[in-house]
Amino acid sequence: RNQTRLLQQAEASQKKSQTEAAKATAISDFLQQLLRSANPDALKGSEYTVRQLLDDFSTGLQKQLAGQPEVEATVRATIGNAYCRLGATDKAQPQLERALALRRRLYGEQSEEVAQSLVDHAWNLFEQSRSTEAEAEVRRALDIYRKRGADALPVINALCALQGILGQQQRFKEVEAVGEEALALARNSPERD
Repeated sequence: RNQTRLLQQAEASQKKSQTEAAKATAISDFLQQLLRSANPDALKGSEYTVRQLLDDFSTGLQKQLAGQPEVEATVRATIGNAYCRLGATDKAQPQLERALALRRRLYGEQSEEVAQSLVDHAWNLFEQSRSTEAEAEVRRALDIYRKRGADALPVINALCALQGILGQQQRFKEVEAVGEEALALARNSPERD
């Protein structure tokens, strides 16, 4: 019985290692494509933008990563966040929603991976001035993080999102309270070194 348990743990560890390697490979492929596109002699030419790269890379992603939902979720979150930072929130939305849906299915509604996707989605909603929806998403994430006793850094990131959202709504007393909570977490965090 003990050997069976050890064998199962070893298999689970091997599967996790394989998944992490696949995620790293997918991200590496994306970065290599990005760097190749920066070459003015490349087929795309010197006017090829990061946004065009994201468009090209995300086309057919579901087929490329068929049977690898964890990898797909990671890649979609990366692409969605990149679109959001470029101000292309309309393009970010479906990527972030797909990452969230995949993570819910893979890890369960109360996982830290889902919480991270909720925060990503909240930032994108915030950028679209959809602050009520963004606040609901980030509060769900914070609830998950708190229930799971998450490390300080993801909680602080979620609190920063909440602070921005509350500021957008001009709820300044709450902004201050959230800032104080984030600061207290940062001060007491062993991660702060």
